[in-house]
Amino acid sequence: MLVAGEISKSLGMLASDELELLREAVRFCGRLPRADDLSTEKIAAAVKLDKKSVSGIIKWVLLERIGRARIVSGNEIDKRVIRSSIRAGLKSLG
Repeated sequence: MLVAGEISKSLGMLASDELELLREAVRFCGRLPRADDLSTEKIAAAVKLDKKSVSGIIKWVLLERIGRARIVSGNEIDKRVIRSSIRAGLKSLG
């Protein structure tokens, strides 16, 4: 969810303050395990196995704002944006 929020912000779909609200909501759920030491490459590869993946292309559920989602095909998103969003999402958990 945090990675999708980061991608949404990077694509100009989600405002920074709404991303921060999303982060706060996740933190409100309680302490999560540290994840900033996980491999971005391994996570990017594992995402391709997600149930929303079709022929190895993930269908990302991104936010235009909190409460309003849009499905975006992974082949429409630069791989660098996905990787940097994975790093940012993992870092925000720590």
